[in-house]
Amino acid sequence: MPQNIPAQPAKVDDAGPPTSLPLKRPSAAQILAGLALGAVLGVTANFTAGGSAALEGFVRYVTEPAGQIWLRALIMIVVPLVFAPLSLGVAQLATVHRLGRIGLRTLLFFILTSGLAGIMGMVVMGVFHPGSGLSPEVRARLLESYRHGVTETKATTAGAAFGVDTIVRIVPRNPLAAAAEDNMLGIIFFSLVFGVALGLLPLARSRILIEVLRGLADVMMAIVTHLLVLGQLPALDNLGRPKEFYGRRVHDTCYRRANYDAGLFVESFDDENARKGYCLYKMGCRGPVTYNACSVVGWNEGTSYPIRSGHGCIGCSEEGFWDNGPLYQHLASFPGFGIESTADTIGKVVGVATLAGVAAHAVVTNIRKRSVIAEVHTEDEKES
Repeated sequence: MPQNIPAQPAKVDDAGPPTSLPLKRPSAAQILAGLALGAVLGVTANFTAGGSAALEGFVRYVTEPAGQIWLRALIMIVVPLVFAPLSLGVAQLATVHRLGRIGLRTLLFFILTSGLAGIMGMVVMGVFHPGSGLSPEVRARLLESYRHGVTETKATTAGAAFGVDTIVRIVPRNPLAAAAEDNMLGIIFFSLVFGVALGLLPLARSRILIEVLRGLADVMMAIVTHLLVLGQLPALDNLGRPKEFYGRRVHDTCYRRANYDAGLFVESFDDENARKGYCLYKMGCRGPVTYNACSVVGWNEGTSYPIRSGHGCIGCSEEGFWDNGPLYQHLASFPGFGIESTADTIGKVVGVATLAGVAAHAVVTNIRKRSVIAEVHTEDEKES
């Protein structure tokens, strides 16, 4: 078994992705000013160029796609943002009694906020009468454009009056279908049930899944923060992962990296090198080819992560990591030092350099001894 006696972390410069965005958050006044400016520009454009081909083209190919992308980005993160924190919170509750109270409050809160949203929409429609100032031609075009979506919505909500059937529909037949159809009540119910089952499992069996949910919740909150601060989705890598968390290798921010550079490696999990916290590359660590923020964020609320606990990274965030050879056999090669290098090569270089240093020291020492002996003989001859 791996030794849980890691060496003290060495200081690492440029320790990976920042845990917080070094940007000034926009104030509420700035957000309101932006909304007001957009409204003024829209009204001005409608009065000055309403109905013109240029304005319609600008709306069709610029503002409408930008708005749709923004709305779709927000809707995209709703399901994981609800599922991960809710399931994680339920799993960590101490008793089923508390779970019942939390679950009931969650459902009531969702129903209350949905009802308030519907009432607000009806009030706004009754007071402002949106669309009343549009020309008949524009109305006809809009109706034709959105007729298909309205028909689908009516078909989906047919016979959906509140009653016993509403309570029955809270339980989804297929949680994936509920997520695809934006059935939030179904998603909430499944999250509660999933969290209950996860909390009833022994910690030894549920720990990994809890960590996955915690990581998912952290990533989703980071995306939300990025959207609110910058107004756009975070940069993604080739696998569609946020570069804030997957932009650097575990190897680059590992506190054992200095031992790797020095050619100091653990040869066996129970040897003296393991107790000294040397590099785990020879024990199969996949840190050099794994892009993740484990060494920066940590596991168990930042308590530790596998390498700090004495076990090499298995590269679980990389595609097809389970086919990347035996877990306890070191990789053949990976990029390092500007060229393709391996621990074996580094070890050989360090070994040769050490032998060369020893040989040079011996040669210099021998020369100095001969010089001293010669000086002594010279002095003896002068005295005699």
